[in-house]
Amino acid sequence: MGALIILIAVLIDTCAHLVPGGAKLRGARSVSWVSLYSNKVMELLSKIKVTNGYLVFLALFIPLFFTVFLLQVLFVSILSSLGKIIFLSLLLFYLLGNPDADQYESKFVQMHERNFAILFWFAVLGPFGALLYWLLIVSQKIMTINSNVSTLHAIAAWVPARITGFIYGLVGKFNSALRCLISCIGNLTMQSSQVLIDCGTAALDTAEPEDEAKLVFRAYIAWTVLSMLIVLFL
Repeated sequence: MGALIILIAVLIDTCAHLVPGGAKLRGARSVSWVSLYSNKVMELLSKIKVTNGYLVFLALFIPLFFTVFLLQVLFVSILSSLGKIIFLSLLLFYLLGNPDADQYESKFVQMHERNFAILFWFAVLGPFGALLYWLLIVSQKIMTINSNVSTLHAIAAWVPARITGFIYGLVGKFNSALRCLISCIGNLTMQSSQVLIDCGTAALDTAEPEDEAKLVFRAYIAWTVLSMLIVLFL
């Protein structure tokens, strides 16, 4: 079921613009509500003098966790297993469109944060893993917990970023990207964003923007297949 959910969500994400109204569907994945939501949560926490960044992030995540859980239960109770597929496919589609990932200048990093890492954590921990990573990206704009969230994000990004670096080589210039990845892995403290940029650049035939776009699209296909395989074998 998990593999089917991934396939449906990715197909909607990549093909929605080809059908009437599809562009509006993709554009509806706004995160503007998060600012209002986080402000309300932080107001409540300030009243009880909770300022620890990790606790603030946990307080942001728990209500979302239960909201997703209850909605999933509702869909399942009405439509059984079909309801679960519909709900989780729509949820994953929404999470894949995280516009806050556009804060990164490099296309290699943007696509990883918007899509590849979300797919990885969905495959490993299900919808709540994907939701957690999505919230880590969004929450980095909240200054009160920025440093703590950045630490959590760095930990969560470490493995999928190195896998993405390998995939960039797999769908591009393999030898040069592999040499770059081996060098990056040897530096354990290297930022994941830099790993993605270096490996992606090494995998390119040219520095033309269209070649970069083609490379990340091929990587998206590879990540989709890989995440489906992870779900099937876990």
